[in-house]
Amino acid sequence: MIEESAMIAGRHLRPTLMSVLVFLVALGWSAEGARAAEEEWRSAFQAADAYYRMSIELEGDVRSLAKAVRLAERAASLAPATHKATVEALQQSISVQQEMAAESFQGVFPLARLLAGAAPEVPLELHDPPEWLAATTAVRTLLNDLSRGERGRTQLHAVIASPPNHRHLDGEVTATARTIPGVLLHPRHVVAEALGHSQAALAELDEGRPGKDTLQRLKTALGAPDLLVGSLRVVPLEDGDAMVEARGTLVRAGSDVDDLAVAWGFNRDRRQLWLPTLAMNAALGFGIVLVGVAFLRRSNAGHGGTPDEGQEWVSRLQSAIFLASAFLAGRLLPMVLFKAMGAAVPLPDAGADLESVKWWPAVAGITLFAVPLLVWRAVSFRAAAVLREMVIHGRLGWAGAALSLGAAAYGGGLLLRYWGLDAVPAAIVFAIGAAVAGGLLGSCLDRFDALHPAFAAAALGLMALLGTTLCLAEPVYIEAAALPTAFILAGQLWSFFRQPGEITASFPDAAGRGGKWANPVVGRVWDDIGRRQPDVPLWLGILGPETCGKSTVVDELVKRMHGDGPLTVLRGSCDPISGLSAAPTYGPFEKALKGHLQGSLSSNGLDAALDATTTILLAPVTSMLGSGAGEQNVHVYVTNQIQQMADGAHVVLVIEGVQCLDGASRSLLAHLRKNFRTVPGRRLTVILEGRDEPSVEELCSYLEVTRYDVQPLDPKEQHALLKSEGLTPEAVAWVIAWNTGEGTPQTPQALREVIDHLRDHKRLIPGSANGGLRLNDQTKEVPVLASMAESVRDTLKAVPTARALLTAAACAAVSTRFDLALVAEALGRTTASVTELLDELWRRPRPLIEEDDGRHYRFVSQHALDAVRRELKAEPLGPHADLPPRVRTIYGRLADVMRGQPKTSIEDVERLALYSYAAGLQHADKAVDAAFTAAEVLMRSANQFDKAAGLMAKADEITVAAPHLRALVQRERQRMRLLESHLTNNPKMAAEQAREALKVLTDNLADPLLPAAAQGCFDGMGADRALREEAIRLAERLAGSDTPHAVEGLHIQALCHEGRSPERRELLRRALDMARGLKNREAEARITNSLAEALSLSEAAADRAEAERLFNSSIALKRTLPIPDGRGEARSRGGLGRLAYFGTPRNVNAAQKHFEEDLRLSIDFGDLRGQSQMYSLLGACAFDNGDWAKAIEMHGKTIALNVHAFDVFMSYAGLMQAHRANKDERGFRNACAAFEAAGGFDAAPEGTHRTLRAALAEAAVETA
Repeated sequence: MIEESAMIAGRHLRPTLMSVLVFLVALGWSAEGARAAEEEWRSAFQAADAYYRMSIELEGDVRSLAKAVRLAERAASLAPATHKATVEALQQSISVQQEMAAESFQGVFPLARLLAGAAPEVPLELHDPPEWLAATTAVRTLLNDLSRGERGRTQLHAVIASPPNHRHLDGEVTATARTIPGVLLHPRHVVAEALGHSQAALAELDEGRPGKDTLQRLKTALGAPDLLVGSLRVVPLEDGDAMVEARGTLVRAGSDVDDLAVAWGFNRDRRQLWLPTLAMNAALGFGIVLVGVAFLRRSNAGHGGTPDEGQEWVSRLQSAIFLASAFLAGRLLPMVLFKAMGAAVPLPDAGADLESVKWWPAVAGITLFAVPLLVWRAVSFRAAAVLREMVIHGRLGWAGAALSLGAAAYGGGLLLRYWGLDAVPAAIVFAIGAAVAGGLLGSCLDRFDALHPAFAAAALGLMALLGTTLCLAEPVYIEAAALPTAFILAGQLWSFFRQPGEITASFPDAAGRGGKWANPVVGRVWDDIGRRQPDVPLWLGILGPETCGKSTVVDELVKRMHGDGPLTVLRGSCDPISGLSAAPTYGPFEKALKGHLQGSLSSNGLDAALDATTTILLAPVTSMLGSGAGEQNVHVYVTNQIQQMADGAHVVLVIEGVQCLDGASRSLLAHLRKNFRTVPGRRLTVILEGRDEPSVEELCSYLEVTRYDVQPLDPKEQHALLKSEGLTPEAVAWVIAWNTGEGTPQTPQALREVIDHLRDHKRLIPGSANGGLRLNDQTKEVPVLASMAESVRDTLKAVPTARALLTAAACAAVSTRFDLALVAEALGRTTASVTELLDELWRRPRPLIEEDDGRHYRFVSQHALDAVRRELKAEPLGPHADLPPRVRTIYGRLADVMRGQPKTSIEDVERLALYSYAAGLQHADKAVDAAFTAAEVLMRSANQFDKAAGLMAKADEITVAAPHLRALVQRERQRMRLLESHLTNNPKMAAEQAREALKVLTDNLADPLLPAAAQGCFDGMGADRALREEAIRLAERLAGSDTPHAVEGLHIQALCHEGRSPERRELLRRALDMARGLKNREAEARITNSLAEALSLSEAAADRAEAERLFNSSIALKRTLPIPDGRGEARSRGGLGRLAYFGTPRNVNAAQKHFEEDLRLSIDFGDLRGQSQMYSLLGACAFDNGDWAKAIEMHGKTIALNVHAFDVFMSYAGLMQAHRANKDERGFRNACAAFEAAGGFDAAPEGTHRTLRAALAEAAVETA
């Protein structure tokens, strides 16, 4: 029964055990799945949290935030309900961080920090495992945080445990702790020994939860009153990213409160980027070198050059070196430039408001691409003086492309470090866009092959766009920004495969005549050329004085050369002012290569600014490379161009006006002479045409030029040539006189043209006596050459819009020059539009006008100006002449424009008078005023009394048609005569004119004649003492008036007092105050000088010091007047000299310097009295210095001038003293004889008697 029951129980028990076993297994599987799910959501949560913290560390890195969002969403989908709130809190924090990042600089431009060269907050590991550096950062932060308060008190013991599966971090932790002062980190084996190798205690440390017993055992075993216990946790992340969390507790002795801290370290694994980055740099570098060499080779071939194979390989190698150096410079320079940029334009703070700093990436793009080009350009220009391969002749565009590719390699490398290998396509597109932008900018800066400046703006814009997209660090934006380069690349490829154009030969028209009218130099030159080897370059000099027919000789030679085969003529003239420029100008070569050169050989304003800036910034580098490299670039480029042209045709380079050759062109000629390679079939002839001057002779000798002298026909030769044509003596004399005018070529061809012209117009007609040619009555007016008249008509027909401009230019021209801005304003046009039209006229086959300087143009000769004036009836004639109303209107506009402008030169007031005179009766009042104003300026400032008389004669002519002005003109003439007597220091003339003026004076105190009459009375006192009372009376009337003339009256009133009197000084000071109050600077300058002269008569040191100050003040005032008063300055200089000479002690050297400056000014202005005084005073200075010969010379010049008796007889005394001091008895006797012959004491002014008697007495003492 029992057994049966047991069997029954057994049968029931077995299925029950099986069920339990199945249940247990299922339960285990369920627990394992739950653990896996737990681990999966926690892993996603921890990774999301890590990327969130990484974005904070990077101050808003959008890429880290994007990963955090994705991982947080995954964690939310896996997390159990009990942890949903935790995940949602993390998601909310990430969302807030995203909003902040979208408005911060670092968040929008995450690559800006790397581009600027700043160390990233999250390092990019290129060598070691990423968790190593992450652990180092976390441990350093933890130890610094917890040990900060313990430093300086005692050593802090520390124990930090690494995770079991990352024991390799122990070494990094130990190395990091050694760098922190005051921290002693105990390694794991020491800790294990201290804990008795207890696995449980070690596990507590690994988990970061050590018990109190474990801590106590460690503190006791290590002897550490305070103990820092920490642990590391490695969070696995994506894409090789790493985060290490370091937790620590600082346990202090005797404290129940422990310090807790948590720190994180981040790192990104970029070890796999080494090879792709190197490959990208190598591909870009080799690519630009290969493509650039191919382009440059094809470009050179397009100029007709056919170098041999060896030379071609040398050229390829030079181009390769050139481009490779540019690429390397672009690759390396940004590292330095962004450091410099940080000082000028600092990197914005990561959290900076986006609106205020969003410009920074654009500036960074320009710094990345444009600045290296400018720096390399400056350095390579200097390096070209040493390395020929660095010459930038017409290939700066390719240099810009290579530099920008190098910079793109730098920027693309940063993009790869940020994104990894996924960014390789974007980096390549970025490099292509950079190369195109750099090529555009380089071509715009290329002096020889320049693109339009608009392309520079486009290039800079593209660079700014590329910099912005690079800082955005979004590959799709970079690829979109580089799309515009596709169009530019297509254009470049089209031009690359297009057939190069051919050079067309051109030559000027040459007018040569045979027989007696041909210049014999042409035949001599042509005979010598025929004896030369054809492949040897010919260097010829056609030299002679002005208007001798040099250009005609050159034209005839060029015409003959054209008959020998294909010819390319490069003809350029030298600008007369180019030789005065400090900067290289290459004027004649600019003109000669026009049509073969897109850019400019000369340094423009941009070049000068770039050169000056880079020279200052790169002074340590450029100073080692030497100077003159910019010229080397030009030299090599031009020489190569001419060689390539000479391979296809005979090249004739004509430089006209070589006497004005600038220094840069001179150096270029020397380089061409030395480096032009002679090969079979290559022909070059260089013709230098100009005046025969020492500098030209030196140049021809240095360049080994065969010179030929061309001489103008002298009057005898002209006479013989004209007489051989049968002209009567009267006709011969008239033609010769006409042919000596300004700018008239005195050549056989010019005479031939004159005779042809006079014959054609029946102005030379057969004579009745011997059948010769005589003048017709119609030839009284100056003829206009037929060739010039034809040129004018051809020009007006070809450019009908130029009629008004030519009329205005002919009206405005003085000599042959006219002011560009003045003509433009008179026509109511812009300067740019007038310049464009003038340049079009200049480019005509037979130009009438050419550029003179930046502000002026000129007619090519007086013949051309006469022809234009005759054709357009634009002669500057008075109101009685028959001029068209439009011409009168233009003269009136010119006068109105001139009247509204400041007059800064004598020429300005002369032009205003001329324009007003020719403007007609409507401007009669203004014309008279302008004529007398100009006459006064000419007399005061230039001593040109004859020209002033001519202007006053024009005023008289105007009164014939405008009789109401007759009285005014007569009074103005009277005033001018008084002024002349004052300026020439002629007391007799002053007395006569003052008496005449007194007869016509009125009670009108504002009458300009009144102060002139008062001055005349004062000046005439030496001839008529009775005029002193009149001078005082008139001066008092003026001084008491309320007119602007009051200051002149006060001045004259003061001068009427004795020189040393206090009254004179007091009145002069009052006059000076009045002049300053009226802001009359001319009067202030004169009165200041008068007061200085009065004070210089004093013996008091204070007065003499004030006199010196006032003389200098007067000089400064006279120099700043609209028309500087050089005559008045000379008087002040003389005053300073006398002050030094007659001072105590005598300062002879200072006095001599002032006297010499006074003499220079007196000579410039033709002031004979000033010269007379200064020669005498300089003789006295020479005597005091012991230079007897110079003293004799100076006194002799005063006597020879014989301008003023006082100066002459003082110089007789000085001459006697100098001869006696020189022990020249014969010279002394001759001086005495000359003195007696001049009238002796009877003729000598009383003021000279004392000095003369002293000189004679000294001689008598020596004789005794």
